[in-house]
Amino acid sequence: MNAATSIEEENHGRAGNTVGMTGAARPPGALATLVGTTNAVWPAILRVTLGGVMLPHGAQKVLGAFHGYGFAGTMNYFTGTIGLPVPLAAFVIFLEAVGAVALVLGIFTRAAAVGIGIVMLGAIFTVHAPNGFFMNWFGNQAGEGYEYHLLVLAMVAALVLGGGGRGSVDGLVWSSFSGKSRSFRVPRCDLVAPERANVVEARSQPGKQSARG
Repeated sequence: MNAATSIEEENHGRAGNTVGMTGAARPPGALATLVGTTNAVWPAILRVTLGGVMLPHGAQKVLGAFHGYGFAGTMNYFTGTIGLPVPLAAFVIFLEAVGAVALVLGIFTRAAAVGIGIVMLGAIFTVHAPNGFFMNWFGNQAGEGYEYHLLVLAMVAALVLGGGGRGSVDGLVWSSFSGKSRSFRVPRCDLVAPERANVVEARSQPGKQSARG
């Protein structure tokens, strides 16, 4: 096997699958998308922090804890004041409450993060956008701005890329497919393609010359 063939196989493997794993068994593609993760600490920090921040908000909406409206009061606010349809209002409460718990535990982290992201986008466009970027720090705005929501969306994007990380239920499921530890390659854009192309061309040149000779 010459250098060009090995490089071609390497590139094919990278293009066909972004998940690097040890062991023979492979999980189904959909499951890999949901629970595939690294054992890194940074996703765990983001996951637990975001879930911990959202959890009290979910408890306010569902249980009436922390001086919240409870489920009935929140539904009245969403449907009456904001004008959401009843099914959509209930779905938003579900995403926030269940999503927060799922993030803390690391269960289907990507799906939970996307759910929280949907809630944040909805909050921006239905409530906070008219108030501008900044939070109502000085009490002179009609309401809160959306800077907090942008930070949450950035955390959501990172969790979608990295998964639940260390200590997550996703990680336990991911590793259970093999007795050996599994690695998950975070998807990335190859921004050094020109340099890599030069290396590939240089390595494959001897093979081309021998084929011509």
